[in-house]
Amino acid sequence: MSTPLRRLALLLAVTIGLTAARAADPDPKGGPAEFKELKFRSIGPAAGGRTCRSAGVPGDPLTYYTATAGGGVWESSDGGVVWKPIFDDHTVSSIGSLAVAPSDPNVIYIGSGEANIRGNVSAGNGIYKSVDAGKTWKHIWKQEGQIGTMIVHPANADIAYAAVLGKPFGPNPERGVYRTTDGGVNWKQVLAKDADTGEEGWYIELNTDALPKVLVDRNYHATLMKGARAKPDRDFVAERFQSANWLVKTLEQRATTILKVAREIVRQQDAFFRKGVSALKPLVLRDIAIATGLHESTVSRVTSNKYIATPRGIFELKYFFTSALPGRAPGAVVSSESVRSRIRHLVDGEGSAQPLSDDRIVDLLKGEGVDIARRTVAKYREAMRIPSSAERRRLGRLGMGRSLPSGVPSAAVAAQALAGPAD
Repeated sequence: MSTPLRRLALLLAVTIGLTAARAADPDPKGGPAEFKELKFRSIGPAAGGRTCRSAGVPGDPLTYYTATAGGGVWESSDGGVVWKPIFDDHTVSSIGSLAVAPSDPNVIYIGSGEANIRGNVSAGNGIYKSVDAGKTWKHIWKQEGQIGTMIVHPANADIAYAAVLGKPFGPNPERGVYRTTDGGVNWKQVLAKDADTGEEGWYIELNTDALPKVLVDRNYHATLMKGARAKPDRDFVAERFQSANWLVKTLEQRATTILKVAREIVRQQDAFFRKGVSALKPLVLRDIAIATGLHESTVSRVTSNKYIATPRGIFELKYFFTSALPGRAPGAVVSSESVRSRIRHLVDGEGSAQPLSDDRIVDLLKGEGVDIARRTVAKYREAMRIPSSAERRRLGRLGMGRSLPSGVPSAAVAAQALAGPAD
């Protein structure tokens, strides 16, 4: 563990978990006004049975892949109008999971064997990988059983995780979460609960290396009690023994409470762990307090200076509590943190010669269903140390970065930009 983390009171480890399959999310509510009249309809593929997983390609709104329970893998390059099979050359037809690498859409991982267990479920034979967008496939890991979920590191296509159920009927030690760091050449089991637990979801555990370890030596207590002949001495030893046991139970209760709160946060922010900060939803202490039966002050203490390690990085538990901004659709709300992330994304993608004004950012966000005022955009921008559009234009002309240096007010940067670099 790195030096900064040694000072943390606790580090929670969160990875793709080992719980039973989750029920499907309810139908989405709200959303942009443009979606109000849209209706769900089946777009295929017409063969293959149940669809186990579907995935799109970042930056390409027309290309999609879908994994089916009995028909292999299908691809559509026209937004779902036409689907073509791209896995028919292989003997296994039941595909339980599919993941496209965000950093390289040519890299696709699929896990065979659907994990929606029924009496006639078809077994898989491991993991396949394509490096040419599904044109060819390589059987990179041979493993009998079912693989319910796969996820690829957002910045490194060689790092991937697989939630393995293994043989569906009866316990087996293969169940757990596996990781590869070399593009699938080697897979290592990095998380396991027992031979009866597997599949998908999120599994959360305390980092025992960071927990205080307090033990009561009962043999020493018994020795002291035997040697204590006077009643005051015996009462003193008994009182100290009771106090030590109380401390141990208090620490156990503290750990249990932290784990309980962390599990509820992860459950309510599930979309963040799967999709990123854009899917972070508004959450306040009271939401967690109601769900866990704890007082708000307890939730506040539990989440202060506690960190959680996830596939998306390390976050303080407080990070997941964000205020709500109104959406344009009636009753819809969005997380302020996700809006800040979107503002940063818009600024990062702007042209240096024509930076986006706050008014333009407001218009773009409103087009995405976020009802936000110009002053709120300015407040979020300044909190992220992003200069105004005029300052960014001047900084761009000087070839300087468009984020403010730490501790330097925007006015100072603007003055330097106007005066030019020092001689």
